[in-house]
Amino acid sequence: MSESKMTLYHEIHKLKRLGFNISQIKRKVGVDRDTIRKYLGMDYEEMCAWTATLQNRQKKLGNHEEVIVQWLNEHPDLSATQIEDWLLEEYPSLKVGSSTIRINVNI
Repeated sequence: MSESKMTLYHEIHKLKRLGFNISQIKRKVGVDRDTIRKYLGMDYEEMCAWTATLQNRQKKLGNHEEVIVQWLNEHPDLSATQIEDWLLEEYPSLKVGSSTIRINVNI
């Protein structure tokens, strides 16, 4: 189970029980309103089941991880945008969003 998602789930529900509205919760926890609504719409069992499915998904960049690490070792100052450009040049059929690349490169 994803600890960070479960922690966020509990925090959102706690704030709602304390009387905070969605806009206030958004400012306090830093996630968008749709995420807050999604988490508020789930009970604990649904949240556990959903986070379990996340752990079993194949990572979109999993097959390209080695080449990304190699590029970053050779050029440590590469940005996520440059990595994205290089990936799309090397693998034109790759379907991945910019945010996925940024998250994986900046870790």
